[in-house]
Amino acid sequence: MRSTTLIAVLAACSPSTAAVCKSTPLDSDWPQASEWAALNRTLGGVLLQTRPVASACYPGNPFNSTLSCNEVEDQWNSTYFHATLPESIDFSLWTNSSCVPPGTEGYIEGRPCTLGLYPAYIVNGTSNDVIAKAMRWASHRNIRINVKGTGHDLDGRSTGAHSLSIWTHHLNNITFESNWNKTEDVVHVGSGQQWGNVYDAAAKLGKVVIGGADGSVGLGGHIQGGGYGPRSATYGLAPDQVLQVTVVTTQGDVLVANSTAHQDLFWAVRGGGGGSYGVVTEYVLKAYPAPANSVAGTLAISAGKNATGNITWDAFAVLLNHIPDLMDQGLWGNAIAFGSTPGEVSATVQLSAYNSTAANLTALVEPIIAAIRNTTGGRNSSLSLQWSEPTVAPFDRNSSSKTPSNTAGSGGLETSRLLGRAQLTLPYKQVSSYLRRIMYTEPGSGRAMLILGLMAGPGVNNTPLERQGAVNPVWRSTYVHAISGSGPASDETDSPSQIIKKSAEWYEVNREAVWREWAPNTGAYMNEANPYNSNWKHDFFGVNYDRLAAIKRKYDPSESLYAVSRVGSEWRDYDMQNGKLCRVE
Repeated sequence: MRSTTLIAVLAACSPSTAAVCKSTPLDSDWPQASEWAALNRTLGGVLLQTRPVASACYPGNPFNSTLSCNEVEDQWNSTYFHATLPESIDFSLWTNSSCVPPGTEGYIEGRPCTLGLYPAYIVNGTSNDVIAKAMRWASHRNIRINVKGTGHDLDGRSTGAHSLSIWTHHLNNITFESNWNKTEDVVHVGSGQQWGNVYDAAAKLGKVVIGGADGSVGLGGHIQGGGYGPRSATYGLAPDQVLQVTVVTTQGDVLVANSTAHQDLFWAVRGGGGGSYGVVTEYVLKAYPAPANSVAGTLAISAGKNATGNITWDAFAVLLNHIPDLMDQGLWGNAIAFGSTPGEVSATVQLSAYNSTAANLTALVEPIIAAIRNTTGGRNSSLSLQWSEPTVAPFDRNSSSKTPSNTAGSGGLETSRLLGRAQLTLPYKQVSSYLRRIMYTEPGSGRAMLILGLMAGPGVNNTPLERQGAVNPVWRSTYVHAISGSGPASDETDSPSQIIKKSAEWYEVNREAVWREWAPNTGAYMNEANPYNSNWKHDFFGVNYDRLAAIKRKYDPSESLYAVSRVGSEWRDYDMQNGKLCRVE
């Protein structure tokens, strides 16, 4: 009789068939306090109740925040600050702005501090064993599992209502090895680390590692989302550098995945989206000898006196026509442009090269400046073109990549596109028109912003097939990642979900439609894109989606892991008003 009862209990708890809705604290099947206490004992005391840090700014400090309100207010915009906290994320819009300090966007006088869309409990994931026990426990109890490294995700994937969150912050080892598998120069890195720390450790050894531009960004979501950075144009994408991973699945299995073991999982976590297949706890990454120097110069395009006829837009378009050729000659960089409708555009483009000279960089750029002037013809008096004298920076073993990063805040939507030679070298008038349309602004809404990452090209295009992983294949013909981050104005009375809904609808008409016309067969970098893009499967994953969905079902049969516009997210609906996560029937 006892064995029959045990079988029935196990069958009821079996993760093989995902339940209609994930459990919430209002449901009868939600674990009692005594069960959570027992889990904490099993984990060795690393289970944390969520305590929003801004609770200190509300009457009675309802969640007993250990920091003062002044300390929270002073650091609220720092990405490093949020990375050190188990519950906090950079962009509070995705928590329903449920507990933010006064004076910040989303704060409403008199509204109490609540958990909102923060997780219910957090596991300080200090080891594979701890994470495995916690995930097995949660998946067998129909509890959503969420993963947080630094909390930097632009679209709030680092948090989740009513979830058990796995906080990887203390998985922070950095160990270099010069003859891994007798062939590779590598670094073993815990997934909770931040790129700035890895870069600094590598520099002391005269090496470089390939990751993101912002040193405060964590490795986990960046790599799994197909991340790129300043060195990608030379060495490839961040997931292209991964030689091995350690992954904990929702069933509590600890797997070492590489080219010979669990190859499907190894392929998926290299660009198939974070927070989907398991919790990656450690990466083995390629390391490279550092370049001798980097050379950088800046080209500024702006309107001169009496600028008319879209002259600055045309000049910007001519520059983009030449970007693929410049990048094929070893240049990389970034650009930021501001424009309005109607009106002109101002653009600042930084161009860089490794192991070069100021004279060589200028020699490559001067023909482009001449082409812009020739194209604009007699309108040159209406155009300002300024090329700065390039600076040469020798490689510094003692450099610090941990510069202040104060980009955290309320957050919002953005939209992006991967642009290849075919899109960038269209007739300049056509490119000029697309630029004006992708930077369209409504009357009274100010200027639109466009950010261009000139960080793909040869390094990404020429990555050997066996190192490419699940990254959207369109990356392999990309030169520029373009981001447009200016959307419609919101009303002060709009809730976070209303702000997101309005923005998503506006972007679909005024941004996504333009991208699809300009670059119909490309896609977008999923970590810096519109998660409500109606064509997200194609744009983020390309032809890889169905294969990734099968891998998701294999390693997360309980559908415990959920993240918006990630593989399998269409199987469930996430209600931002009440946090319910239910199957779509």
